[in-house]
Amino acid sequence: MPVGPRSRYYGQQVVQAPDRHGVMHPTIAIRYLPSPPAGPFFRQPVAGLQTIEYLSWKGNGQSELWWRISDANDTRFPLDYETGEGVNISADPNAGRIVRTR
Repeated sequence: MPVGPRSRYYGQQVVQAPDRHGVMHPTIAIRYLPSPPAGPFFRQPVAGLQTIEYLSWKGNGQSELWWRISDANDTRFPLDYETGEGVNISADPNAGRIVRTR
């Protein structure tokens, strides 16, 4: 998973971490938030082999914005969503947007 320049994780170290089945995946450490941001949200069920990266591509047109979906949900490993589970997707197009002033 390459970290693109639009990511809030750009420049962070990518490491290998196991998922709950022990399969290693490239990842970046979880960025803990006190709680998910306030809505509005809509619930999207995960179907088949979908990931939050795929849902981001489907909804935003950019798979590298998957972290916006991750931020809108409880803290968990992004690859641990299973078929049938619902994820919150922010209805606010500015959710998670970073404003750099320098």
